[in-house]
Amino acid sequence: MMGLTIQAKHWEAFTMTVPCLRHPEGSLGLMTAKSSEEKNTMSVTLKQVADASKVSVSTASRALSGHPGINTKTATRVRETAQKLQYKFRSPESNSSPFEGMEVGILCLGMANSLTALPTVAAAIGGAESMLAAEGARTIYASVPDLQNPPESLLSKLPDALILNSALQGNVIQSGLKYFMQNLQSRPTVWLLGKPVRGWGDVVGTNDYEVGAIAARTLLKAGHRRLAFINPKPDHQLFQRREDGFRAAAKRGGAEVVLSLCDSSSTEWDFPLEVPENVELIDSSIDALLKRRNRPTGLFAAADSVAVLVYRALTTRGLVVGKDFSLVSGNNDSTLIAGLHPTLTTCDVEAFAIGQHAVRQLGLRLRVGNTMPETETWLPPNLKVGESVTSIQ
Repeated sequence: MMGLTIQAKHWEAFTMTVPCLRHPEGSLGLMTAKSSEEKNTMSVTLKQVADASKVSVSTASRALSGHPGINTKTATRVRETAQKLQYKFRSPESNSSPFEGMEVGILCLGMANSLTALPTVAAAIGGAESMLAAEGARTIYASVPDLQNPPESLLSKLPDALILNSALQGNVIQSGLKYFMQNLQSRPTVWLLGKPVRGWGDVVGTNDYEVGAIAARTLLKAGHRRLAFINPKPDHQLFQRREDGFRAAAKRGGAEVVLSLCDSSSTEWDFPLEVPENVELIDSSIDALLKRRNRPTGLFAAADSVAVLVYRALTTRGLVVGKDFSLVSGNNDSTLIAGLHPTLTTCDVEAFAIGQHAVRQLGLRLRVGNTMPETETWLPPNLKVGESVTSIQ
């Protein structure tokens, strides 16, 4: 099935594309005026109906709403169970939340603690958690660094729907326990920040091509015409898109990316993946840059975690960011870059908003099922100007 890509140029455009979910209002106040029979009816949740019918919550919701994708036998069983439990179904067009009585799992796959602790990842997860709490969902969080040995609790029972964050290098899907990965695929899914190779479901992230383009335009505006891209992770999907945007914008502006500093020696990766922290690799890359006769003056680091290593490498060689070289990065990992001097110019990927919009997308998916193609939604990044870019006279 072909996917649908949404390139959000501003927040309003995105909100129009993905409707906001609404909260049931005043339910507690109305309960006191209801009869005891109505109270008992309202106490039954869609989750209870789904469990009694031996189906997922999303299947139960679609069965009760008459969705054509649910077979007659299943739909009849769910309706009979709902009637027996005196469950009052509110259609998707009502103001009820699609997360009513639902358990949603936020899972990090194939990622070491150093990656899940990055401010961008933590902010995206925090945005999802806050939105799920507002929608009344029960949320569980689990880190699954070793996909061959997932937690027993997830093997025995998966949540009803999933928000997944994954390593974006190598083939994380194929590296996992087959039974576990197949079970994950059976649930409505939205990926945070990026979808891995052979991933399924929807994805909400930032426009990484635009991150690279913004970096190039920022350096071009300061007069730089010899540029370099620094990336220690050669097959990282997000970093590849950033390099593509960087190169394209540089070419359009009359500049050239004369040196792409990248470790091309590794094509196979062991999971869980760690945050980029290879000091020797960055040191050797900077040394190679300094040996060039016409060395680049404008640098683009693939992420803030890489920029921190670039600052270190240049400083130990007696060079100053913002004076000898201009540097732009991406993510705006604020706590990671807070101690850098001069302050780093970086692209804010709006990670908290990405987490919130992922929940909205999951809610939409729960309402419409598979009638809508898999959707990619990329939110626009914003440049945070620091002091690491200097103009060439």
